[in-house]
Amino acid sequence: AGKRVEASENARGVPSSDAIGQLLGAVAGPDASVKALSTEEIQAFIPEMLAGLPRTTLSSERNGALGVEVSEANAVYGNKQGRSLRLSLNDTGGAQGLVQLAAWAGIEQERSWNGGYERDYRQDGNMLHERWDSTSGSGEFGIVVGGRFSVHVAGQAANIDELKSAVASGVDLAKLESIAAAGKSGG
Repeated sequence: AGKRVEASENARGVPSSDAIGQLLGAVAGPDASVKALSTEEIQAFIPEMLAGLPRTTLSSERNGALGVEVSEANAVYGNKQGRSLRLSLNDTGGAQGLVQLAAWAGIEQERSWNGGYERDYRQDGNMLHERWDSTSGSGEFGIVVGGRFSVHVAGQAANIDELKSAVASGVDLAKLESIAAAGKSGG
């Protein structure tokens, strides 16, 4: 529904009322036929190694209420020198209309402080979040893929690009995108 709203925008960037109605319908009436990935399916996207760090913990869960299911997997990676990263993957399943509404609304922000910054923006149709603090050498990076999956990594790194690279090389974003595009359900 979110992509239909974007496609219907006129020259002033105003979407058609029909497209807005479809988007609001997707938000108000979640698609119960799209089930979130099972705990086993979502865990399969969590790598053994991330940015050269071995995985030390892994957990996942799948919950449902009001006919809508969501699932999530969380992992911690670390070494003996104390460096650690936390990775989370969330599947909004049939509630993806809420995610699409936020993406369509174009929620973007940027702020900075002495030694750091935080920003939320859109790139290639996806919502992204960055936060970096150079004084602590830590940050976070997140991306919403296909209006359905949220991937987030946080922890110590050399810079924000290292966190972006960890997500891009560690998680199969293309496969998540294809699952979201196909409207596939988990088992």
